[in-house]
This record gives sequence, C-alpha cells and structure tokens, in this order.
Amino acid sequence: MKALWPLRILEKAEDWMIYIALFFNLMDIVFPQKTMMATLFIVNFIFYVPKFYRYLSRYGIDLPAYIAQASQFADGQTNYDKIGSVQGGCMYPAGHLWHYVPVWWMFLMTDKAEYIWKGVHMILHILIQYFIGKISYSYFRDRRNRAQMICFSMMLNERLRRFNTKMYNDSLMIFYMIFAVYLIVVHRMPKLASFFITISISLKVGALLILPSFLGIVQYQYGIYNLLAVISIIVSV
Repeated sequence: MKALWPLRILEKAEDWMIYIALFFNLMDIVFPQKTMMATLFIVNFIFYVPKFYRYLSRYGIDLPAYIAQASQFADGQTNYDKIGSVQGGCMYPAGHLWHYVPVWWMFLMTDKAEYIWKGVHMILHILIQYFIGKISYSYFRDRRNRAQMICFSMMLNERLRRFNTKMYNDSLMIFYMIFAVYLIVVHRMPKLASFFITISISLKVGALLILPSFLGIVQYQYGIYNLLAVISIIVSV
C-alpha cells in the first residue's frame, strides 16, 4: 500500500487546485478556449488514474443488475415481467437493455471487462465536460472568464469522478442529453438533437424532465414547424 502514496498525493491535489482556479478568476486571467479544452482532457485523465486503483470501491451496486438483465434479454427473454436480477425487476426502458448487451458480451470475453468499461465511463465523463465547456463558451461569448470557471469547476470536481467510476447508467443518459444540447446550441441542429434526446429517454425515463426546456428552445429559436418535426422524431423513434 505504501507504493500508492503518489496516487494519494494526486487525489489531494484536486482539493487545492480549485483555489488556483479561483485566483485566476479573481485576477481576471483568461486563457484561450482551445487551451482550456485541452486542459480539461489532460487534467481529467490524470486525476482519473487513482480511481482505477480503488480496490474497495470498484463499481456501484447497480452494475451487476445491468449485466444480469442484459444477459437475459440477449438470451431471448423479452417479457419485462421476467427480466430482473437479485435486486428486483428491470425498471428501465428497452434502450437500457440494448446498451448493456455489448457490455455483457465484453464480460464474457475478458476478465478485464470491468476496467475496460470503467475506461469507457471515464471517456464519457470527459466528453460530457467537453460539450458543457463548448456550450458555456457559446453562451458566455463576451464573458469568457465565466465559461473558464465552469470548466475549472468540472475538471477539479473529485466527487463527480468518484461517482462516475461506479458505472451507473446515468452517465450514458447524461451524455446523450448534453450532446443534444450541444447540437442545438452550438451547431443549431434541432432535428439531430431530438434524436439523441430520444436515445437518452430510452435509457432512463428521468430524461423526460429535459423535454419542456428542450421543446421551448426549439419553438423559440426555430419556429413551430421545426417544433412539430422534433416532436414527430421523439414520438416515432
């Protein structure tokens, strides 16, 4: 365990680096957007390293349930009343099962599947922060110090990284939701954004909570015809 002392120092560094970010904000020191986006990737990757060595905190309680449910679905069981695990029945929409069938296959093929899937969650988390950063810079065009502080707040949040390593399906749902917002705010693509909103809803019903805001943005910025097209995509896909 003594050999892991550099990792403990790395974890502590997350606490005091936020004060450096606050200093930059108070002194109105603003870095270029590309620099911040690159820093977001690098800092997240470095601070994720200790999370892979937490043997007593490997994954959340729901991951075995996800795998068990996906395995039953892959074996041909389509009756939702009969799909479940030791934790109870399947409480998620069908998109959840489709997403976790490849994960179940991966667990069958290799003993390292847990760490591979944790790596996928790490990439998802970094991409979520990247898209939020791009949205922030798009919104705060004239106040880039605020967008910069948002990026610092995300990349130096240890609790978010620790939660993400539990590998709950919330990470997948949030990824699709944030990517949809990124598409509609930064690239002005409401129809494609609605497709990813639909995928997020197929994972967890909680994603429905974004619909009022999402549809309101579509109507306000793109008009009633685009709103009807977006609703059609969400309902039909």
